[in-house]
Amino acid sequence: RDRWGCDGAGDRAGAGDRVGAAVHRHQAVDGRARHGRRRRADDPGQLQQNSQTWPYLYRLMMDKLLAIVGATATGKTSLALQLSQLIPSSLISADSRQVYKSMDIVTGKDHPAGMKLWGIDLVEPDEDCSVALWHDAIAPALVTTDLPIVVGGTGLYVRAVTQGIYTVGIPPSPKLRRQLAALSLKELQARLPKAKLDSMNQSDRANPRRLIRAIEINNYHTIHSDQTQASRMGRPDVLIIGLRYYDDSNYGSVVRKRVVERLENGAIAETTKLLAQYSPTIPSMSALGYKPIIRFLHDELTKIELVDLWTRDELA
Repeated sequence: RDRWGCDGAGDRAGAGDRVGAAVHRHQAVDGRARHGRRRRADDPGQLQQNSQTWPYLYRLMMDKLLAIVGATATGKTSLALQLSQLIPSSLISADSRQVYKSMDIVTGKDHPAGMKLWGIDLVEPDEDCSVALWHDAIAPALVTTDLPIVVGGTGLYVRAVTQGIYTVGIPPSPKLRRQLAALSLKELQARLPKAKLDSMNQSDRANPRRLIRAIEINNYHTIHSDQTQASRMGRPDVLIIGLRYYDDSNYGSVVRKRVVERLENGAIAETTKLLAQYSPTIPSMSALGYKPIIRFLHDELTKIELVDLWTRDELA
């Protein structure tokens, strides 16, 4: 076991492995499409133009918006990079943690240096960012290439370009947000209609930021009940590829190894530098990884406990 409490098991599978294992909705086998199945490829290898599946994949993806979605460490970025080498593409990050500048290692901005990735580094760590701002920033990429590839990430951001979200056009209210910021979690929950609160998932119901936005939207609808908000829609022709790790029993080790790699690549130094300029309570610091690192810096966690907690957060 190394100094981070990792035994080296669970090396990340290649992107080809995960493509064969976990692409759902479409699977090319002997030139035919099989829908709704998952299987592991016998010889995954890398995607190549002369591969058996290439003509099918090319026809399937051209003139579409491609969204590659899935949990952390399932190879979304790796697959997107392979496809971008085969088809003229624009790569778009749909990760709400990657919109902040100077927050690179912890949030996993691990694309090749010099490569254009849309949707990242949009605001400073202490500035607000919304799905509307992100959508405006990536809009040119949706129309400038044969294949825009959205890599997510954050479900809200993916839905904004694949389905459209009517709340995108509802502006923030700084005055209301300042008033609500002083309220407790229970007080925020009480400000929402029960039906709306019940429709939120457990994580959002426990997230003050999400609750405040929900109250903001609810208030806007109350005041502007006669107005219908139009959705910001992406391309109507969308292909979604969902990835999952093929061996659930080993997935925790894979995520843990990824956490250790980020720590070894300078996640603690990055956090220390950010803390010298910004408060640990700013919203961007809620990105997975920063809170346990801050606790480690305050001698509240050991190195192994840091890895354990960060890994647990990623798997939650």
